[in-house]
Amino acid sequence: MFLSARKVRGLIEQGNIKLEYAYVPDGDGFTRTGAGVVNLSDEALPATGLFLANSSGTRLQLTVGPMARSHNDFAYAGRAPVQRSKDIFDIAAAGAITVEPRETVTILANEYVEFDNAYAALVTPRVTMTDAGFLLTSAYVDPGYKGLLRVTLNNATNFRQTLKMLEPIAQLLVYKVSGQVDSDNEQRLLARSVFYGTSWARVLGDDVDPFPRRKTPLAKQPVPARAVNAWRSLRAHGLSAAKSVVAFGYVALIVTGLIGYGRFEQQLEGVDRLEQQLVDARSRTPLSGREPVTFDQPTASVSIRLERDIPSDAVVVATIAGVPSATVIKSEVDTRGGNARLIVDVSLPQDPTVPLQGEILWIILP
Repeated sequence: MFLSARKVRGLIEQGNIKLEYAYVPDGDGFTRTGAGVVNLSDEALPATGLFLANSSGTRLQLTVGPMARSHNDFAYAGRAPVQRSKDIFDIAAAGAITVEPRETVTILANEYVEFDNAYAALVTPRVTMTDAGFLLTSAYVDPGYKGLLRVTLNNATNFRQTLKMLEPIAQLLVYKVSGQVDSDNEQRLLARSVFYGTSWARVLGDDVDPFPRRKTPLAKQPVPARAVNAWRSLRAHGLSAAKSVVAFGYVALIVTGLIGYGRFEQQLEGVDRLEQQLVDARSRTPLSGREPVTFDQPTASVSIRLERDIPSDAVVVATIAGVPSATVIKSEVDTRGGNARLIVDVSLPQDPTVPLQGEILWIILP
């Protein structure tokens, strides 16, 4: 059973749980605090005020802290690196971090916690974040844990999304452990948890790795293999990034060409094939749209210029909205003259007494 916020406050007062913030609100911004420990006997402390504002029901909100690690192999502009790292970034320096489409990041939460052996917790997603298209991983906080907390999330949308410093991104649910925990629990935590014992003083002041990992990634793939995987990802997620993939292919080929001109020519042929595949895939993508039409006589014809070449035998589906008695007589693609056009003829059963406004809705399946 998860403990209420009121119960958690009592445990903090009794010393069973300790909570410390690295940064606290300061006007419209935030500031690094040297006294970030929550002390409920002094509600005037910024750290105590932040805790009271972020705890309700059974939840303690976990907020965006000063650092993040990207798990994607891209160099994102506008981020300040930490310790000259290529994948760890300083959120506090910019006040926010923009998460790219389908990027996965691990954020160092603003909260440091200490539990005695009688209490543990779960880190769970917030509905606000999932509604925005973020996928968050749940996590378990052991009894007796002392250290910083992390939140790993993925932007599953096709849009960039910004997370600001101290913005709530997850929630901590505390519960009481049933039974007794082994007496050597602290030694076991120290042996198996790379994050146990981390603190703001060490991370922000001692130049230590803020994201230690027990499991390290495999070596990077060779450039050609990565290009193939990028194309597979493109096909899985749509063609919105087609131009970027082609550009990436050219850059990759230039680099590999420095090793040997023969390999360069082979890879150039691969890029030509990739470009042709993109062109072929785009030509098979359906086109759709809507076009206004005015009836001041029983028949009307609308000519719609298409943004790309369409085969004359493409399947065309058209209907008319806004004028219930109107019908579509003919809809076809006209490729004469070099520019593809969609021709739609519509009619009324009788002469209109006043001009009627309608809208043609159409889709073309190449």
